Amino acid sequence: MKPVRVRSSVRLSAHLLRIITSEFADADRVAELFSEFLGRQAYSRSLAMKLLAVARGQAGGGWEVRQLATLMLENQVLKILAEDLDEWDWLLVQLHLKAATGTPATVNKSVLKEGYSTTDWREFSRQLRRRLERCKSLHDHIAGKRSSGNALLAFVRSSRRDCKLSLARYLFQPEEVVEQILKQIKLSRGLPDLDPFQAPYIDEEIKRSVAQLPDYEARILQALRQRAGIYWVADVTSSEINSLVEYPLTTVALAIKPPGSAIEFEIKRAGRRGRNHLNIVFKRNGEMVPPAHRFDGGTRQHMLRWEAEMAPKFSRIYRLVHQAEAPLSIILSRTSVYNVPVGDTEERLLNYFTEARIFGAGFREMRAAMQASVDAFNAEERFIPLDMPGDLGLTIRFLMHITPMQAIITGTSSFRLDRLALYLSERGPEVYFKEGLNIEYTNLDAKLLADEILEEILCVYRPPAVAYRSYRQYVKAAFAVAENRNRADENYLSVMKEFGTVRGTLLAVRGHSLGESFVGRNVGLRSVWEGGQWRIKIIFMDHDNLNVVSQSFKDYQALGALSGMDTDDVFIWGTQSHASYITGAVDYLNRLYRVSDEMANQGKDQFHQAMAAAYKKTQREIGSNPELQRFFDATFVDRRRDWDEIAADYLKIRHDPDAVAEWKERTRDRLVKKGYAEKVVFEHLRAVEAHAHFLERYAFLY
Repeated sequence: MKPVRVRSSVRLSAHLLRIITSEFADADRVAELFSEFLGRQAYSRSLAMKLLAVARGQAGGGWEVRQLATLMLENQVLKILAEDLDEWDWLLVQLHLKAATGTPATVNKSVLKEGYSTTDWREFSRQLRRRLERCKSLHDHIAGKRSSGNALLAFVRSSRRDCKLSLARYLFQPEEVVEQILKQIKLSRGLPDLDPFQAPYIDEEIKRSVAQLPDYEARILQALRQRAGIYWVADVTSSEINSLVEYPLTTVALAIKPPGSAIEFEIKRAGRRGRNHLNIVFKRNGEMVPPAHRFDGGTRQHMLRWEAEMAPKFSRIYRLVHQAEAPLSIILSRTSVYNVPVGDTEERLLNYFTEARIFGAGFREMRAAMQASVDAFNAEERFIPLDMPGDLGLTIRFLMHITPMQAIITGTSSFRLDRLALYLSERGPEVYFKEGLNIEYTNLDAKLLADEILEEILCVYRPPAVAYRSYRQYVKAAFAVAENRNRADENYLSVMKEFGTVRGTLLAVRGHSLGESFVGRNVGLRSVWEGGQWRIKIIFMDHDNLNVVSQSFKDYQALGALSGMDTDDVFIWGTQSHASYITGAVDYLNRLYRVSDEMANQGKDQFHQAMAAAYKKTQREIGSNPELQRFFDATFVDRRRDWDEIAADYLKIRHDPDAVAEWKERTRDRLVKKGYAEKVVFEHLRAVEAHAHFLERYAFLY
C-alpha cells in the first residue's frame, strides 16, 4: 500500500487509509480532508469555508475529491442548529442563493423551479435542511475518528452519486458538468431531424417542458442539444445506479442525472458496448426478433417521429383536462445518425455497414441479417423494392427502411418497475453486481443497493437497525420499520391513483398504446422534490405505439382501438398466457411495496375510482373546452357519448340471445339515423361483441 502523508494532528485509522488508497488517486489530499473532517465533532465555519473552496474546484483536486468535499459540506450543514439564523444566512450567501448577509432579502426566485415552495430565506433554510436530512442515516454513522470502516466506505461511495448531492448544483458549474459528461461517452457527427409537417403543438410542448426546467438543468440540457451530435456509450460509461452518466443495465440508452437533481434526461438510443455500437439482427435463438429490434443498438426515424407527436399531444390534452402536468416523457430533440464511432475515429454510416474492414468481426452475419430484414420490411410495409444492386445498394435499401436516429428526452426515469422489483428480490445483488456489472460484491455492497432502491421508491427512508445476514432478511426488516411501512402504503396508493387518472384520460380520448406505454420495462418511479418535500411520481415512457384518435377521424375506430386497449390492460394488470404469466405493471408495484392483500384491493379501488373520474371529466371537457376540441373532428366531438351509450345498453342484456338480437337492430337503426356510415355501424356492433369482456370489466365507466 502506498504510504499516505497526512499533515494533521488527527491520526487516521488503518481501515480509512486503506479505503482512501483504494478509492482515490489523489490519496494525500483526501487524507487531509478526512483528517480535518473527522477531527470536528461540531459545526465549524472555517471547515465549511475550506470544503466550499474544494467543492468548487478552487483548491485543486479532481472531480471525485470535489464530490467528497460536497458531501462533507452537507454533513457540516446538518450540524448547524435550526435556530442559528446568522449561520444559515451566511451559508446561503456562500452558495450564491442570497445577495448579502444581514438583510431581509429573499433567496433567488430560481429555487421555486427547483422544488422549494418559498423564497423567504428563513423558511427556505428549513426546507433545505429537510432535503439534506434525506441522507441523515448516512451522516449519523460518521462519528469522528471512531467511525467504522463500513460507515466511511458507504460515505465515500455515496459521494460518487452526483444527483444525490443536494448542494452540488450550487458548487459545480453547468459547463463543468457537461465536460464531465463528455468524458464518459463517445460523440459522432449527426444532423438535426427537421420535419416540415410537424404539428405546431409539438414545438409548443417542447418549449414548455424546457421552460419548466430549473435553470441549472436547462443550461446542461441546452449544451447537450446544441452539439447536434450523436452520443454513444463508451467503455468508461458506468452502469452503476445514479451515476452522472448511467448506461442502465439491459438497455441501449444513456441516462443523464445532473448533480443535486431529481430530474433525468435520456438519450435514446446510444448503441451497444464494444466495437460495434450498431448491428443488425434478424433472429435470436432461432426466433425472429420484432421489426423494431432488427436495428440493434439504434432506433428508426418513424418511431421517434411518432412518439414525438403522440406524447406531446396526450400531454397537452391531459393538462387541459386536469390542469396538471402529465407524467409522460417528452422528446426534446431528434438527430439523424450520420457517422458511427469505430475505435478512436468515426466512420460514415454507409461505409460502416458496407465494408468488412470497418465493421470487423461478424460482418457476414450482419449482411445476411440485413438482406433478410430488407425482404421482411418490403413485405410488411408493402414497399416496392428499389432497383439498387450491389453491396452499397443493399445498405441503402436497409437504411431507407430504418433512417437511424437518436433523441434527447426529458421526464424519464431509469428506475423501471421490472428492474426495481428484480433488484429488491432475493436475487437482486446477484443480478445487479455479478450478472450486470460483472463484479463481486460484499454484504455492504448488497446493503447499500437495497438502501438506494428503497430510498428511491419510499422517498424518505429509514434503514433498519439490524445486522445484515441476508438480502432477503434485510429488505424484510426495512419494510418492518413502521415509518417505512407507512410511507410504502402512502406511496403505493398515490401511484395507483395517478396511474388510474392516466388510464382513464387515455380511454376517454379513445387512445391506447398496444401495451408499450404500460409494460413494466417502460413504466418508472422517481422521487421528486416538490413543494419543499419529497414525493413519489410514476412516469410513463417509450410512446412509439401511443395512439390518440386522429383529428381527421370523424368516427371512433372501435374495433382496432379496443384491441389496443385490451392489450394495454394485459400489461397493466398481468394475465396468464399459455404456459407463462405476463407480469403487469400493477403486479410489479405490489411486489415493490410489499403490500398486503387488503392494501392491494384498496389500491385497485383507488385506480378504478381515479380512472372513472378522469374518464368522465375528460368526456365533459371535450364537449365544452374549445382548446381541447381542436384535437378532434367536430363530428367526433358530437358523437363522443354514442359509444358509451351503446356499450351500456349492451351490458344490460348481453346474456340474453333474444335481447342481443333486438339490441343489434335497435342500435343499427339508431346509428344510421345519426348519419353513421354502414361500415362504421358494422364495426361498432362487431367491436362490442368481440370485446365484451373488456366492456364488462369497465362497466362502471359507462
